[in-house]
Amino acid sequence: GYAVRGSAAPSNGPQWYLPHHAVTHPGKPGRVRIVFDGAAKYKGTSVNEQLMPGPDLINDLVGVLIRFRQHDVAICADIEAMFMQIKVATKDLGALRFLWWPEGDLEREPEEYCMTRHVFGLTSSPSCAAFALKRTGEDMADGIGEAAVQAVQRGFYVDDLLTSVPTCAEASALVHDIKELVRRGGFNLTKWTSNKSRAVEHLSAGDLRSSSGLVPLYSPCERALGLQWRTDTDTFAFDAQLPERPCTKRGILSAVASLYDPLGLVAPMTLQPKLLLQALFRDRVKWDDPVSPQYKQQWEEWKSTLDDLRTLTFDRCYASGEPCSANRQLHLFCDASERGYGACAYLRTQSADRVTVNLVMGKSRLAPLQQVTIPRLELAAAVVACQLRRQVTDHLDHSI
Repeated sequence: GYAVRGSAAPSNGPQWYLPHHAVTHPGKPGRVRIVFDGAAKYKGTSVNEQLMPGPDLINDLVGVLIRFRQHDVAICADIEAMFMQIKVATKDLGALRFLWWPEGDLEREPEEYCMTRHVFGLTSSPSCAAFALKRTGEDMADGIGEAAVQAVQRGFYVDDLLTSVPTCAEASALVHDIKELVRRGGFNLTKWTSNKSRAVEHLSAGDLRSSSGLVPLYSPCERALGLQWRTDTDTFAFDAQLPERPCTKRGILSAVASLYDPLGLVAPMTLQPKLLLQALFRDRVKWDDPVSPQYKQQWEEWKSTLDDLRTLTFDRCYASGEPCSANRQLHLFCDASERGYGACAYLRTQSADRVTVNLVMGKSRLAPLQQVTIPRLELAAAVVACQLRRQVTDHLDHSI
């Protein structure tokens, strides 16, 4: 029912044929994602140009990660084929036509189909999907605990759920409630994983994230919104394997962008190649010209330090084992130099017998090419610290 014959679409509605292609990922063998090219133009326009993107209802990525680090027991899951669960109005089916060659035989006449669901590649699909999920949390909450409703409203980033609770008993109840709540809206949550096996042990094997063909209660390394999460040690780590790129301005930019760090945990490390790119822009080096030996040496030296990055880990939980009533303080630091400036935020948790300090997030910025005084750069760093403070306190549920 995801696609129907083209004759099922009303003839008086919008008519459009979408090109489509397959996308595969080396880390997900055997899986194919179909993407429809809504940006493909015909007679000067495309489907995406005729669609409104809708309001941005997707939760803030950093906010989801900040809350994911609050408590001892972390939970991850994702919605199975999220976009495919949300239907398109019948009157609009004609705008989602596509051609299909039976059995892949290009010599035969193509058959015409229409998608009945929102698809990857359309401008409006993310907003429609987020809206449907949030309305599920609002409309289907009868008999469901408030914690599950809040998790559906605030714990999802697109189709990925990340949340945390203080105990395994709360986690087990929360998993049950969230799964039931989204099921009422037609969504199926799968690939559950946790740093505590007891939190997900009541789920069936088909609901758990598989690893190498096995289905453990939790696997030693997972992806949490792109971050490498080692569930056995409950820490974040960094995969510093840069893709092979030519030593040009374009190649360096592409390689640096592949080092994913949304919380700025290794901001001092990523500042170095940004300084190199700034120098290349200053010298007006063209995008695909080989860089000079001086810059190439700097680039190779920085890449050689990535081995050290692989040894770094950061605690996922800000203060493991600490009660919710513990005293928590947010400490911010900022500084500047003639080359760059930045700020970082630490959470200090104090209970009766110990103090725990953990890095929440950091930000770094390059100093502008036009010469700026150190006092002005110091003020710019203070602004970044204020922005960090607001961002952290807006998303953190702990009392600071």
